[in-house]
Amino acid sequence: RARKAISEELCPEMIIVAPTGLAASMYVDSRDGDRPIESVIVKELIPHIESTYRAISNRDKRGIDGFSMGGFGAAHIGFKHPDLFGTISLMSAAMHRPGFLREKRADIFEEVFGGDLDYCTQESPWELVRKNADALRGRTMMRLYVGQWDHQLRGKNLEFSTFVETLGLGHENGV
Repeated sequence: RARKAISEELCPEMIIVAPTGLAASMYVDSRDGDRPIESVIVKELIPHIESTYRAISNRDKRGIDGFSMGGFGAAHIGFKHPDLFGTISLMSAAMHRPGFLREKRADIFEEVFGGDLDYCTQESPWELVRKNADALRGRTMMRLYVGQWDHQLRGKNLEFSTFVETLGLGHENGV
């Protein structure tokens, strides 16, 4: 569909890269360092793409997008590295707070965050967007989308939308 949209001049030419974050990485470097998902994307994949293809190496021309766990990952990486991305797009993002991960997703909490609530909090999109709000404000386009029938994630996305508004971060809202 992207190729068709580009050929019909409905959008500009672009390079779309879709890395997978393993089964349940949340696109965060694991606490023990065994699965450096975020580091591979930021330090290896982006430089590789930009040195190999005809890409514009400019944050204003680079975006990050994700769905569900990938939405958590796009939020995590995008908010942690505000110097890298001009657009952050979250679709039905799994905007889980650290306490939820500890209580309801113990497998992820242990495997990714090493059972460490402080590490989980430090890497949480909720904390990262708060911490880097000044670096994002007025510079980063944000989009938040979730379907009205997405009963599992809609409430978390609505709550996150309200939260970023309290930080003075405007965003396109499809929640």
